[in-house]
Amino acid sequence: LTTIIKEKTLNDIDLKDTFTTEELEDFLGYYKINGTKGLKLRSYQAVALNNIDKTFEDKQFTTAVLPTGAGKSFVALAEMLEHSDEDILYLAPNDEILNQIEKYILEIICDESLQKNDKEKIEEKFKHLKLCTYQSLLSDKRNEILNGLEQKTVHHKYGLIVFDELHRSGASEWKKSVIELLEHQDEKTKVLGITATPIRDM
Repeated sequence: LTTIIKEKTLNDIDLKDTFTTEELEDFLGYYKINGTKGLKLRSYQAVALNNIDKTFEDKQFTTAVLPTGAGKSFVALAEMLEHSDEDILYLAPNDEILNQIEKYILEIICDESLQKNDKEKIEEKFKHLKLCTYQSLLSDKRNEILNGLEQKTVHHKYGLIVFDELHRSGASEWKKSVIELLEHQDEKTKVLGITATPIRDM
């Protein structure tokens, strides 16, 4: 910004030109998430992330409620990066959402590398990330989700569990399996719900 100003003479500067605080913060990269290719939060998303982190200091569960189109996924991704070395389970109601999350990871988080395929790029950032639908808790993947890939323990412990469309996590079809999943985590597991509609299963 200083360089741009120095290159202009007084005659070039229009004193009526204005910019918002958010535009300045964006220009300075104020909300850019380190270690990513281009994940930048808006100011309200950064506030949401900060509130999640504060809540997780002494609580296990929290919910981020943001309107549709406000970028809940980016807030969740930023939180996931803070747990990137841990086992992360991301549950959503459909594959479309999971595909979108995968796309975001590849486009704005992962480093570009011609030597690696998409799966390897994602694993470079998230060593143990599992993307699953709620329905998969009722499928053949159930044991893998609850007991881990090795299935050596009775129930697998996650560092972070994200419930996308949290209001749908209590649907009658899979509610029992969701409860079982949560009951067998320990106090170290952090659980983040994201939703625009917190009414159904508040």
